[in-house]
Amino acid sequence: MALQLQQTQTRDGLYAVTYASFQAPLHIQELEFAANGLHTISPAEKGLLMAGIDDSPFTPYSRTNMDVIYDKRGDGRVVLARDRAISQLFLSDLIAAHGSGREFVVPENLRDNVYDAVDTMLRNGRAFATGHETHTISTDRFRKEGITNFMYSDSSLDIDAGEFGAWLAENQRNTHTVVFDSAEYAARQSGPYINRLCLYGPGIDFGACGGGRDLRGLGGAFGVSITRTAEGGKKNPQKHKG
Repeated sequence: MALQLQQTQTRDGLYAVTYASFQAPLHIQELEFAANGLHTISPAEKGLLMAGIDDSPFTPYSRTNMDVIYDKRGDGRVVLARDRAISQLFLSDLIAAHGSGREFVVPENLRDNVYDAVDTMLRNGRAFATGHETHTISTDRFRKEGITNFMYSDSSLDIDAGEFGAWLAENQRNTHTVVFDSAEYAARQSGPYINRLCLYGPGIDFGACGGGRDLRGLGGAFGVSITRTAEGGKKNPQKHKG
């Protein structure tokens, strides 16, 4: 079925947006988005389009292009990585694993390569390391807290996490939860494993989830193409296509 592309722009006229919403397994979504000149929405783009459009169509649940890597080194940690930089290398295997009801664990012979890529991204600011479990962040601190600043800012489109947080606070959404697998659950896996960050809300249950094995199912996702129309000319987010 062909995607139904729609167009809109932000309230301030700074961004023109072409988009589609599509329910399918993740690999099919991303193939369809790419075939139509779109990419899977990032958390920062979703925040921009939730806050910046009256009666925004971007409020429902969506998968995003932000990777979640459960790093097993040392005591373990969770790493968020932009632009599906790691998962795109293993997408068919990730989908197959979820279809079998298990996590996608990086094969042992490829772990050094994945860890090298993760460490490089951490050094250049394209990844962010945090802890397991649930993080609850006040929306008035989105710019100050490392995890929400990383998730909801994007310098390539001049997106500032603080603006999204302020909009949420103005609309009586005072906290945001980001949920990852527990340290105990991660420790039981045979190696580092990969997921994608999904966003809910922004109603009472406004939050983000980096766990679960639903990428094989018919979950929804937004595909977008965003063009800046104001002074400074076109900034094309296709350079970080997700």
